[in-house]
This record gives sequence, structure tokens and C-alpha cells, in this order.
Amino acid sequence: KTLGRKFQEQLESLMIRLGATEPHFVRTIKPNVQKKALCFEAPLVLDQLRYAGLLEVCRIRQMGYPIRKDHEEFFRLFCCIHPEAKSLDELLNLLVKDGLLEGMEWQKGKTKIFMRASQFDAVSRARESALWEVAVLVQTFIRQKLARSRYLRTKSVFKDLEVGVNERDRDILEKSIPFAQKLPNAGKHVALLERARRVLAELKEEQEHLDEIAIAVESRDMEALPSLIARAESMGLGKKPIVEKAKVIMQQARAENEAMEALRDAISERDLSALAQALETADELKLGGTVEAKTARALLSRLEEEAKLLAELEDAMNRKATDEIGHLIQALLDIGAGENELVTKAQKMLKKIIKESKDRKKNLEKLDNDLREAMENKDLEHLNQLRIRIEELGAKGELVDAAMELRAKLEARDGLLRKIAVEMNVLAKRSRTLDGLEEDDIEPLSTAIESAESQGFTKEEEPEVAAAIKFLDRMSKQLEVQEQLEEALDTNTYSALLAALMAAQALGMQTMNARRVAEEVRHLEKIKMALDRIDNRRMRENLAAMLRFATKEEQDDVGRERLEKMNSEKFLQQVEETKDDDRYELKNHYRIRSDDDYTEQFPPAFRNHEANMKLWSSRAPIPKSLHEVDDDQNVIAIRINGAILRFCGDLSATNVANLAQFIVIQGLIDPRVADEIYIQLCKHLNGNSSADSEDSAWLIMCMCTKYFPPSELLTPYLLYFLNQHADRPSLIGNYVRLCLAQLGSTLELGPSKFKPSVEELAAYRKRPPVYITIKIVDGRSVSLPVSPNERIETVHRLVRQSTGILDAVHKPTWAVFVQDTNENKKDDLKARLVRFYKVYNTEKLSGIDAYVAHWRGREEELFTRLRDIYGPEPEDTKPGPLGKDGDAHQNKGGMRIPITTALAATKFLRLNQKAPKSGPAPKCSWPLPWWAFVGDIALRMARQSREPHFIFKRKVFSEKGVPDVLHYHQLVNDVQAGVLAIRSEHDIAELAAIALLLKHDNNIDLQDEEALINAALGAYIPKSWLKEKPIKYWAKKIASQHSDIGTSGSAKLRQRYVDTCKRAPTYGMCFFHATRQDSEREYVIGVDQRGLHILNAQKDEVVRSFPLKAIKKYGATSGCFWMKVKKSALKNEGGRGIGNRLSRSFGGAKPENMNMESSSSGNKFSFLKRNDGFDVVLNCLQSWELYDMVFSLKVTVTDDTKPTGKKNPARA
Repeated sequence: KTLGRKFQEQLESLMIRLGATEPHFVRTIKPNVQKKALCFEAPLVLDQLRYAGLLEVCRIRQMGYPIRKDHEEFFRLFCCIHPEAKSLDELLNLLVKDGLLEGMEWQKGKTKIFMRASQFDAVSRARESALWEVAVLVQTFIRQKLARSRYLRTKSVFKDLEVGVNERDRDILEKSIPFAQKLPNAGKHVALLERARRVLAELKEEQEHLDEIAIAVESRDMEALPSLIARAESMGLGKKPIVEKAKVIMQQARAENEAMEALRDAISERDLSALAQALETADELKLGGTVEAKTARALLSRLEEEAKLLAELEDAMNRKATDEIGHLIQALLDIGAGENELVTKAQKMLKKIIKESKDRKKNLEKLDNDLREAMENKDLEHLNQLRIRIEELGAKGELVDAAMELRAKLEARDGLLRKIAVEMNVLAKRSRTLDGLEEDDIEPLSTAIESAESQGFTKEEEPEVAAAIKFLDRMSKQLEVQEQLEEALDTNTYSALLAALMAAQALGMQTMNARRVAEEVRHLEKIKMALDRIDNRRMRENLAAMLRFATKEEQDDVGRERLEKMNSEKFLQQVEETKDDDRYELKNHYRIRSDDDYTEQFPPAFRNHEANMKLWSSRAPIPKSLHEVDDDQNVIAIRINGAILRFCGDLSATNVANLAQFIVIQGLIDPRVADEIYIQLCKHLNGNSSADSEDSAWLIMCMCTKYFPPSELLTPYLLYFLNQHADRPSLIGNYVRLCLAQLGSTLELGPSKFKPSVEELAAYRKRPPVYITIKIVDGRSVSLPVSPNERIETVHRLVRQSTGILDAVHKPTWAVFVQDTNENKKDDLKARLVRFYKVYNTEKLSGIDAYVAHWRGREEELFTRLRDIYGPEPEDTKPGPLGKDGDAHQNKGGMRIPITTALAATKFLRLNQKAPKSGPAPKCSWPLPWWAFVGDIALRMARQSREPHFIFKRKVFSEKGVPDVLHYHQLVNDVQAGVLAIRSEHDIAELAAIALLLKHDNNIDLQDEEALINAALGAYIPKSWLKEKPIKYWAKKIASQHSDIGTSGSAKLRQRYVDTCKRAPTYGMCFFHATRQDSEREYVIGVDQRGLHILNAQKDEVVRSFPLKAIKKYGATSGCFWMKVKKSALKNEGGRGIGNRLSRSFGGAKPENMNMESSSSGNKFSFLKRNDGFDVVLNCLQSWELYDMVFSLKVTVTDDTKPTGKKNPARA
């Protein structure tokens, strides 16, 4: 088709589309000349209306009949004024009679009724009045019906409540109470409803207690069962099947205890008949595998053998069979019966002393060694096992007596500690009941602690006793707080109620009075919020108007101030106090909405499910705020929840950066909304099965903790939540550490005065923010929060400012190195349980932590039972730490270059026929280029489930000047890690001796081999050398060959250390790992001030070198480094210190044989001839880092050798 033909077809299509529409003429009016929003200039608008003739049109329309209605339409609209009218004419006559239609204000045409505007308004008002009367009548009947239905429903609900209370039926109460909640004041004035709530709380408490008994029965916890059964009896649950089963188990336990006591008595009395009878009873009760039974069986066997041998010895003595007597005496000595009178008499009869056999001596010697080891470690289990061997051998002596005495003491200790643990558990459960504690409840624990201390187990030596004393103080404090709660309810003032509530929350109290006080405080705060609603709205408007974007200088000032306030001692103490303290679970916060309040908008059948999922992740929007706020804040909270769901990808969205900005700004201008944001984020992260959604929610958490803090009341709960996720691997753990670090400074400084830009928040979607700890070579470390848009250059500057290290700004010799660690895996039992119960039984989610603690280590047994009860285990929709196939952040990436640059490079290298291979994984740390983003580095490693470690050290060593302390420390670390390969044993011993002397300030004797070993000599010798020679060999070598080193001062020792390291061929190099295109062989690439060097795998020999002046062009792609080498420059460098390195070929071809190489081999790696030079191609995962290293060194050489290849686009 020609261009004209195409145009004709498009025009015809456009005309067909226009013909199918109803076009309207629209006259646009310009409101102002400045083109500003919300600006209206009346004279300008009036002139436009006048010049366009619109005023004349309006005037003409007013003179005519602008309102025109068809006859049918007019009758349909206005027949409601006179329903008795049967036709249009009759209706018109009635309207004229009523005075609604006047004179020339209207006219009847053949098909239409014409009216002026005033006439139409009058008739319309009459129509509205008629409709209003009808609507009121309809509403009257409907309201009557609704009121009657509500009354009947309420009456039915109260009947059900009465039945539920009398029969203590939990299902009826759970279904009926939510309906009664809709009464005024939530039904608090209705005694039956309050009683029903109390009964429901008691039923839930009883069910929890029965669940605890079931767990104790399952694990046969005999220490806990007596108190659990006693409490069940007091609660009237004695006839429940699980309680009956527990009683049967307790009876079995009593019988087992009696059998164990009989075994112990028989062992101590050494009575054969008692031992046999006790063992028979133990076998009947299946106790044959216990230590006591094994000990008794060993003793019984030895005593029977001893009795048999003594009888045979007596018979042999009567027969005077001397040979037989000797053999029997030897046998009795071997079983430890040498002290028997008959044995002594037999030896006198033979007139010689028969000694123990060598085997027995060997066994006794081994027993003594094991006893000493067990006594030193105070290992009760080992001592119990050794007791069996003692009875088997019949061993005696002071060591055996001391060991058995220690065993008895350790058993008594364990018994006392178990008693304390049981009493603490009982007291803790009692403290969480509706009625709380009584004075007598703490007496058993107090008695157990006193008993432990009286036997020498003090709180200074036993952490369990110290914890019990601390717990007892907390329970005593609860008794005081219970009285405070009662007094607060009597006074009913906000200050007294709030003070009592804060004291109860600090102790994690869940008594009925604590709940009543919380309800009263919420009620009073709700009233106060309603009264202050206008003031709060005005405050939000004022704060929003004051927020502005920060300048670059202000951002730097804020960053410095935040670093100074980060990780204060007070904050770190608060973090430690909230760690693993379930009092600060978010569900215990008093401002969280009650289940009835939160679920009142849901149908009754779904309320229990929604209540269970209130603080768990869900893709459904919330019906109202998660904690108590006013009506305006509730609307904002719902909008924030929608923004979070859209940002996290649970709902569709376009510009997510604007959503993030909206969330942060709302938190900046309203502290109550800030708390709501943090609570919603905790909900979204709790049990989230989507990797993408969870990762995005953590990004919002990082943004929020940077800009605004939670309230003082919410802070411990947020810290507890963050601590629960602190050990997560990969990026999630990094996010948590970043949030904690940012939260410390935000709590100190308060909300930010500046709002974030959309561009700043959009960077969070490109790469993650990170919290990195950078180690300095001298042992110091610097921890820094790094925003997504901050490069290594910024980190370099901050580290230098924190440590005082001096370095050139434009030509830095220091760099941030990174090294990856091994894969980090973590047990995910809780996540599996959450996923299981979210599908099958959401009510179990409230006790998830108790199930995890109980079943830890028996996961397969647990999930086998769950599959039998519920069904197959739900699949994990969270593919990994970063999404499916380890790459959930598909919109995030590592260091890349534009596609045009990559194509140009491959075309230049003739590699476009086949993609180059990827290089080998790095095996040591490598320097990061200044233009790289830290978030990209962390993300790239997290995709492989690896943790990056950052080190700040020199990448270039100066050949001149005296080495400083940091120079020495870096060399020590490199030698220890094997990065700097030392080939000589003499040099290794010398370096280790110097390092030891400097470590101990010359206060160590190098001739004392034992002192060298005790001074951790092995830490200064590379592991590869320790595998070849033991540590004693190195101590002897230092003592014999390097004892004279100690006479030098510290400066001279450091200089000697550096001089020794300089003899290594790889001194001062940064290392990269690469392969060639035509081979799988790996090479180590070393770069220093002299050039680029090819090393062997051990990094102790240079295979080939390329001086910097010989490198004419160079460049990189995402996985490949290339350079053009000038052959004549290689020849000219023969006598400059690296000539011997040029004699070796790399890849089997010398520079002078380049004529034989083919330049059309495509992706085959070799030396490709190009006039006076050839190309070198290396596949390297750190290609850009290698490029930056060569570039930073090339800019220091003369102008005639500056690179002509393109630099990194990011650097440009």
C-alpha cells in the first residue's frame, strides 16, 4: 500500500467513528493568564464570555422557552403531584388550577410542553414536595420493620446468651455476643452481657488449660502435670477426658517413681534379692533403659559373679588346689573384690601377692580419665553413664567417691532447678488467669528459691536462680498492680486508670480488671479524640504546610546528626529488654481494637475468622483502623492500608513511589497515624507467604523508621516485633538491622522536618537500602545505614570521617572491599505452622509460639500428625529469600551498562556470534568501584543466599615512605587469610614472630615454645601451612631461628615485616578470578601499580605480566574484561623489574608468534593480532571492578599512555 492509500483508509476509519457519536460543541474559558491552578480572574472570564457571544445567547434563551419536555415525559415526571390525573390535559388543568402553571410562562405544543426556567423550577419544587411525603411514608414502614426485626433479633440473642451462660456453651456465646455489641455503649450496662463475656473468657481460659494438659500428656512432663491437674480440679474440669488421662499417667508415674526408688535403695544396700525384685518391677514398667536399671543390672551381675567365684575359691582352699586358687584370686581382683577377707586369706595361704591384670588396670585408668573429664565439665549425664562402668568394674577410691559425691550434688541441683522451673511455670499461668494472683500463690516459688540458696546454689553462680528471683519480684509487683487496678476502677479518673494500665502492660497482665481498665481508658480516649478532632485536623494541616524538601546541605547535616545519635546506650538497653519478652506482643497493646469492635461490619459467620486474622497478613483491605483513632484518622488509616497493599503488589497500582510518599507524609504530620502505620506494617509482615509482598513491606518499614518514630507507648512492641525477625537470613535480616539502627536516631531526634521526594523513595524499588558493618584492618568497625541512592564513594567518605584515615580525594589509595560468605540457612518451623493453620484452623494462630517451642526438633512427627488430622500441607508460595528461582526483585539489578555499549564492545571483540561465558566465582575479597551502589552489591549476593562482608583497606601500596600501622595490620590480615602467599617457611616463621611481638608489646620470650603456643601462635600462620606442619613445629622453628628479633623497636619490626612481605611476588596486588573463552581453566588476575599480572592458582608465582604502559585500550561488559596490548611496549619493558615475568606465555602463545593466531575465531580466547598489538579477553564476574582498578591506576601514568577506550557510562 502507498502512503496516500494508508492515509485515506485511516481518514475513512476516523469518519466512521465520528459518525457513530453524538458530537457536542464545548466552549472553553481560560480562568487566568498565569496558567495557575485555583486562580480565577473575573474580568478576564467576563470579557471572554462577552466576546464569544455567550451572554447574548443566554439572553436570547431567556426570552424563549428553553425547557422542552415531550408529552409522555412531562406526564411521567409530574403526575406524582396529582396522582388522580388520568391524562396530560387533566394534569395540566389541575396544575393551572393550583397556580403552578402561569400565563405565558408555558405553552403546549403538538408533541412537547415548553416552559421558561422559572416555571420549570416551580413545578419541580412541587414535584419534590410530593415525592418527599411519599418517601417519608415509605421510610416509616421500613424503619418500623427494621426496628421490629432488630428487637426480635436482640430478644433472641439475649435468650441465647442466657442459655449459653447457663450451659457454658462457647459456640453459642461466640455467636451471640457480637450481636449484643451493637447495643448503646457496647452493652456495658446490661448485666447479662457482662456475665456472658466473663463466662466466655473463662471458657477460653479453660480450653487453653486443657491444651496445656494435652501437651504435657503428650510429652509426659511429670513435673508439670501435678500442678496442671490440681488447677483443672479447681476449675471444675476434673471429669474431662484429657484430665482423666493425665491422672492415669500420674498414677503410672507414681508407680515408676516407686520402682526407681526401690532400685536406688537396692543399689545402695547391694542386696541380691532386692536387686532382682526391683529389676523385675522395673522391667514390667518398661524402665529397663534407665540409668538406675542399667546400674542395678551391672551390680547384680557383678555380685552374682563375685558370690560364685568366692564359693569356688572357698572350695579350692579346702582342697588346697594352689593353681586353681591363683586363677580365682585373679578373677576376683578383676571384678574389684580384692578387699574381701576370703581373698586376703587365700593370698596368705599362697604366700604371694597376685596383682590386677593389665586389662583391668587399663580399664581403671580410662575410667579415671573419664571421671576427671566429667567432673571438670560437671556433666551429670556423663557421670551417670560412668556409674554403670564403676559398678561393672567394682572400682573404688577417692576419685570414685568424689565423682559420686559430685553426681549426687548435681542431681540435687537439677532437682531443685526443675522444681523452680515448675513453680515458675505454674505461677506464670496463674498470673494470666482472669482473677490474677493471691498472696499464697507466690509462696511455693519463694520456698523453692530459699531451698536452692540454702544448699549453696546462689543467684551469682546459677543463672536459673537469678531468673527465678527476678520473676518472683515481677510477680510480687503484680500483686501491687492488682490493688492499683482495683483502686483505679473505684476512682474512675483518666490519670489513675492510665497509670494502672501502664503498670499492668509493663507486667503483661491479662486479668479481668486489667481488661476492664483497658476498656475504660480506650473509652475515655475515644471521647477525648472526638472532642479534639477539629484541633487534630488543624494540626495536621499546619504540619503538612510546614513540611518541605531538604537541600543537599541540609541532607548532609541531618545524616551526620543521625549517625551521632545512632545506637545510643539507652536505646540498645531498651532493645535488649524487649528481646524475647512476649509481654510486648502486639496483640497485648491496649490501643489495639477489640475483636468485637474490629469485626462488627462482617457477617456473623465470618467474625471469628476475621478476628483471628486481625494482626496477620491478608490481601483483603481492613474495614477500619487497627487501633483506636478518631473518625478522620480512621479514613486516613483505610487509605494507608490501600496504599500499603498497592505498594506491595497485593492490589494493582501504577506509581508506587507516590504511594510511599503519601504513607511517609501521613506519619510525619500525625503521631497517632504514625502508630497506625507501624501496626499495619507489622500485620502485613506477620505470616506473609508472598516473598515480593513481604520484601516491599520491609522497604516501607525502612522508609518509616528513617523519617518518624512510633509513640512511646508503641515503641517496645515495635522493638519486640523487629527482634523476632533479627535473625532472618539474607535481605530480610539486613532490613531489620537497618530499621533498628534508624529507629535509634529517630527516637532521639523526633520526626523529620523534611519530607522525602518521590525520586528518593522510587530508588527503594530499584535497589534495597542496607545496613553494613565495615571492618577496618586494625580491628575497628564502622556501621552505617546506606540509602538506595548512595554509592561506594559516599561510604568511603563516611568511613574516613569516622576513623580519621587520610586519603587522597581524587586519587584514593583506599577502597571498600567485599567478600561473600557461605550460604546461610534458617529453620522455618514457625512459618510452616503459620501457613498450615492459616489454611485449616486460624484459631491456633494465637498459640503459635507455644507450639513452636514444644515441637522444636520433632518437626516431622508434628507435621505427620497435622496431615492426618487436617490434610496435605499447604504449598509454600514464598519461593525463597528473594522470590522464585531466587530472583523476586526482577526490577532490581546489579551493575549493568547500556545495551548499545555492550553491543559495541562485542562487535569490537568479534564476540557477537556467541555469548561469552561467565567467569568463576570469586574466592577472596575484591575492591568496589566508587560508582557502584551498595544496595546492588547486597542484592546481587542475596540472590545467591550469601552475606556480604565489607572491609576498608588499601588497594594500592606506595613504594616509598615508612609503612604506617594500618599498612602493617593489612599485611598481617592478608598473610593470615592466605591472600598474600608466602613461599618460604623461614619467612612464615619470621612474620609470625614479628606479629606476636607487636601484639604483646615485646613482652614475650621467643625462645619459650610453650609460651608461643599459649600466645595463639596458630592465629598468625596461614591455614595452608598449618595443614602441612603442626603448631609445635613452628614454635620450635621460631625459638631456634628467630629469637633475635625481639631486640628491635616497634617501628623497625613493622618495617621488617613489610620488607619480608615485599619479597612475595604478589605483594600489593588486588586479586580477581577469570577464565578464557576457549578453556575452563581458571586464572588469578593480580593488579598493582606496575600492571596487570596473570598468576598461578596458588598466587605465589606470576605467569605473565602486562605493564600499564602496554595497555592501550580497555573496557568491560557485564561479564567480560578486554584490553588491547601494544607488543612493542612489552619488549621495551624487559629490563624494568618484570622482564622475567614476560618470558612466560599466557595461553601457549608468545607475543612474537602472533602471526599464527586467527582473528576470525569469534568467541575463542587467544591473542588476536592487530598490527602492533593484540587483544586479551577475560571472562570475569568482577569485570567492572577490574576495569575501575585499571582505570584508577592508568590515570596516574604519563599522558601518552592514557586510555582511549570508553570509560564506564556510570562514571561518565
